[in-house]
Amino acid sequence: MNEISKTKKLFILTGAVFLILTLVFLAGFFSKKPKKKSLKLVIWGLDSPAVINQVLAPYQEKHPYLDCQYQQKNEKTYYQELIDSFGTAETPDIFVIKNTWLDKFKKRIVPFNLQAKEIKKYFPEVVWTDAVREEKVWGLPSSIDTLVLAYNLEKFNQKGIALPPKTWQEFIEDANLLKEIDETGKIVKPGASLGSVDNIENFFDILSLIMLQKGAQITSLNKESPSLASQDSALKALNFYLQFAEPKSANYTWDKSLKNSLDSFAWLESPMAFIYQKDIKRIKEKNPKLIFEISQVPQFNLSQPVSYSSYYLWAVSWKKNWPEAQKLVEYLTLGQGAKDYLNLTKKPPALRFLIKETIKDPDLKIFSYQALIAKSYWQPDPFALEKIFKDMVKSVLSGKEEPIEALRIASEKISLLTGKKR
Repeated sequence: MNEISKTKKLFILTGAVFLILTLVFLAGFFSKKPKKKSLKLVIWGLDSPAVINQVLAPYQEKHPYLDCQYQQKNEKTYYQELIDSFGTAETPDIFVIKNTWLDKFKKRIVPFNLQAKEIKKYFPEVVWTDAVREEKVWGLPSSIDTLVLAYNLEKFNQKGIALPPKTWQEFIEDANLLKEIDETGKIVKPGASLGSVDNIENFFDILSLIMLQKGAQITSLNKESPSLASQDSALKALNFYLQFAEPKSANYTWDKSLKNSLDSFAWLESPMAFIYQKDIKRIKEKNPKLIFEISQVPQFNLSQPVSYSSYYLWAVSWKKNWPEAQKLVEYLTLGQGAKDYLNLTKKPPALRFLIKETIKDPDLKIFSYQALIAKSYWQPDPFALEKIFKDMVKSVLSGKEEPIEALRIASEKISLLTGKKR
């Protein structure tokens, strides 16, 4: 009887130990969260990997299952490389597009799960124009660059010009003071880089700025827009631009024989040029000793100021990982990533609250302010539009067309481009 009792006790003890071990194992098994499968996101951009990878690091730390593979692209070849990638295994999950490229890529992009009205809350008005279609948000920016006026401080001092021009009339007066023309009428030293086409960096943006400041309607996304030739404001804008390269004009100050406008400015030939923040590095690399300042672009009406922007939008392609890709883009543009990007790059911010923080920053205040007054317009094909503008200006400067006829021809080409008859 005692042997049976011992055996029974041993059996019960063994069973109890087994039960305890089983419960411990099950508790451990169910308490462990299943690991998410590794998810690769291919990202294409123009910033250096050192910057973007540092911005992404905190996000990846919180999302260890993400494998973010960032690739820096060459800005000169990027557009075509992006076009060629679609429909192949090389298509990136996340990529940047210029603010004027949206209608070229919209069919390839997943709209964000954001209400369109939120864009005006978070970003300046120009982002609404560039990133919203059909009440959907198709891209989000980390930064907004705008055209500014660069001027040679030493040359201004020499000519007794104390302050940069606030208005276009002041700009004309300053350019006339600064220029040097010989007895044959040839420009010895230009007063400003403005008026022609091929040797003017940012030509298309400058002429677009002047037209927008004059109130011209170049295109319209939602309704039929009037012909440029029928708008007095467009003719005035074109004539205003042309006067700087017309030898017969009293304000003649530039011609097609001169160097590229940025090179001319860097090498102390031209005292004024229109540039973006991204151009500053290029100018300093050409001439590290150059002393120059920047100011807001001149205005026709100081009570209704208008600037012109050029920037990139982060977009997400229709790949299976697009929900995770969109969350990452929102971190880059709406979350902590936006602030980290600003701190690392010192590029003008896009978020309104960061604009507020930099509105008094010596290096960023002009760009930050101008982002708030920047305007844009629908560009179904920005490359074709730029060629139309170039042909228009060249036809007048060559004597082939009168300004009004050049505008009429340009209007016909724009109507074919937009598919809207006028």
